[in-house]
Amino acid sequence: MGLFDSIAKQVLGGAAAGQQDQMADALGGILNQVGGIQGLLGKAKEMGIEKTVASWVSTGENDAVSPEQIHNLLGADAVQGVAQKLGFNVQQILPVLAQFFPMVIDKLTPGGQIDQGATSAQGLDLGGVIASVLKSSGGSGGLGGLLGGLFGGGHQQG
Repeated sequence: MGLFDSIAKQVLGGAAAGQQDQMADALGGILNQVGGIQGLLGKAKEMGIEKTVASWVSTGENDAVSPEQIHNLLGADAVQGVAQKLGFNVQQILPVLAQFFPMVIDKLTPGGQIDQGATSAQGLDLGGVIASVLKSSGGSGGLGGLLGGLFGGGHQQG
């Protein structure tokens, strides 16, 4: 797991250690660029992965998304912006986003519905959501359990 585990620990572990605002700002920027959760669903429909993204909003299990799909869904500029903000290149950050972003959307829609105010990241407690995702991953083997299967092709459900 070497390099990926190190990157994941730095990105997500840094968020847990007090850089949640930086991570929240980066994710908020992505949500704003795609038009909030509704915009994300619209883009997913165009790509033919609407069912996958809708599973993140619903109360059931989250369907997995590949790094390539998350790259296309969020857009090259948005992914590049997140990578730069967090100090990584795009190829390093994509597997982390593919694993982490569905969990964030899931936590932003706890009742399985999109809040009326979710047309942008304003008003969303992304810092709290990130902390919640990181904390909840502790019960399933911590960060290693959350991200360990990525290199082996496994997928964690959130």
